[in-house]
Amino acid sequence: MHQIQIARALGAHVIAVTGDSTKVSRLEELGAFSVVVAQDGNYSADVWNKTGKKGVDVAMENLGSTLSQTLRATGMGGRIVVLGNIAPGSVEVSPGLLIGRRLRVQGSGSATLDEVSQSLAMIASGLVRPQIDRVMPFTQAAQAHALLEARQVNGRIILSGW
Repeated sequence: MHQIQIARALGAHVIAVTGDSTKVSRLEELGAFSVVVAQDGNYSADVWNKTGKKGVDVAMENLGSTLSQTLRATGMGGRIVVLGNIAPGSVEVSPGLLIGRRLRVQGSGSATLDEVSQSLAMIASGLVRPQIDRVMPFTQAAQAHALLEARQVNGRIILSGW
């Protein structure tokens, strides 16, 4: 949700992907020009078609397990930024696809102080609105994780110590 807002603030034409059709209107409200619903995790063909069979220039891979779909949805010279690893394990990567399309895959780790400053400036200016689903007491951390794993969250869960 935050990535959509940041990409739009930077002038990108955003295509969002979700496995839950109930999230479509929310993703559009946040700035997605179009949304692909892929309950089965197969979205590359839909994204490829939405781009006139050119593929996307930059893709944000949040799950890790869908990396092969993201690679196929990315066009010539595109970049894939891997941000998540929801289901740890191996994923299939086609070297021919990487070579043929000259794709660049990179990981994203902790933010630098400058990146945090830029993010706070985007929030302060209203370009990005924090998406907080709920605030829960720290004692309910296990329940919060269960909600995340069940994909029952739209935004962030904040754990509070008081």
